[in-house]
Amino acid sequence: MRVALGLSPVRTSAGRRAQVSCGSSIGSDKKLIVVGGGAAGYFAAITAKREARSGDLDVCIVEQGKSLEKVRISGGGRCNVTNVEAEPLSLSSHYPRGHKELRGAFFREFSTADTFEWFESRGVPLKVEKDGRIFPQSDSSSSVIDCLQREARELDVELIEGRAVTQVNRVGENFDVVVKGEDRPMNSELLLLATGSSRTGWRIASGLGHTIVDPKPSLFTFKIPDNGNWKALAGISLQDCCCVLTAGGGAKFEQRGPMLITHWGVSGPAILKLSAWAARALGSNSYTAELNLDLCPQVPVEELTSEILRMKKLKNKAFSSLPLSMKETSFPRRLWGYLLSRQKIPEDARFSELKDKTLRKVALDCKRLALPVQGKGPFKEEFVTSGGVDLREVDLKTMRSKKINGLYFGGEVLNIDGETGGFNFQSAWTSGFLAGKDLAKRVS
Repeated sequence: MRVALGLSPVRTSAGRRAQVSCGSSIGSDKKLIVVGGGAAGYFAAITAKREARSGDLDVCIVEQGKSLEKVRISGGGRCNVTNVEAEPLSLSSHYPRGHKELRGAFFREFSTADTFEWFESRGVPLKVEKDGRIFPQSDSSSSVIDCLQREARELDVELIEGRAVTQVNRVGENFDVVVKGEDRPMNSELLLLATGSSRTGWRIASGLGHTIVDPKPSLFTFKIPDNGNWKALAGISLQDCCCVLTAGGGAKFEQRGPMLITHWGVSGPAILKLSAWAARALGSNSYTAELNLDLCPQVPVEELTSEILRMKKLKNKAFSSLPLSMKETSFPRRLWGYLLSRQKIPEDARFSELKDKTLRKVALDCKRLALPVQGKGPFKEEFVTSGGVDLREVDLKTMRSKKINGLYFGGEVLNIDGETGGFNFQSAWTSGFLAGKDLAKRVS
């Protein structure tokens, strides 16, 4: 679909009508073609146009679907723009794929603080939530989308939507970009691939000589079989839980933080971070693993055992009526009952009837609750893939290909993925900025 300024409107995520510049036809020559109209593609196009000293940098974004669609649906429609973590070295530690490579100039050039200032200076007030995530004050992704579309329109960035790029051929020093349904290809001197997790982008990059790290899902929840009435615990959340995952080959991964029990298994920040760091190992093992939960990590097992044995002195009380509560650790009654049932302790059993050995087993379950993981579950707020273009083949200071002159990359097409919390959008903004800035230098 070709949209012309002042002619054909497109709908934003909020359903309002907005104009997007698209002044020339498919098949004409361009200086820069951006394949992919997501966060990285838009940011690169905007930066390139704004930074270019000369006015002859014509930029065209080609998007096979609706542009900025992932921005629209992320964060439950609120758009987690970035994170409060600003120090480059600490920031890079939130990227399971990329944490070593991004320690250099990547985030020093454009960090989370720069993202915050960029959007606020363009009329998008942001807010920092308690967990460090940053959202528009409007709690609507349309604020971010409208801002990006307005910037692109004012800079006369061309947009072609609903047209898939099927192939890119190297012709001399230029690129022939084949668009589905068109008789002749578009030709450009410069090409930026910002296709996200679309296999089309990886196929194009591979065809141009780049190595692709096999893509696998990241940021997902865990499915736990309903052994011992696990589903009955759905809705219980723990604010502090230490989660240790043992995947195929004995690889171990550990995260600590809030955890939520769902009707299919477990979710929450600790589990999502765990899934990101273990994504490759889990994907290679059909998403089966063993999950060990420390339900009260702030209390040593010896202290916990002593406390449970001390409670035995309350002989006139039923054991199930005394959910443990100590050092800010409090077990919901349903979870306490589940732990007792694992040791086959009847609900009406009294302390005087229980052996110390049985009570010690309850304490161990609190500290090391072993659960089988049998599959991955949904996480609707972020859709992230690990894998992509090998980072060793890209100059991360400029996002230039080290193999093909004039070829650039941005966003999730690269083998970069972050934890949940705005980190994936930040890598899109940063890579888009770096690519756009270097592209502008080439034509100035």
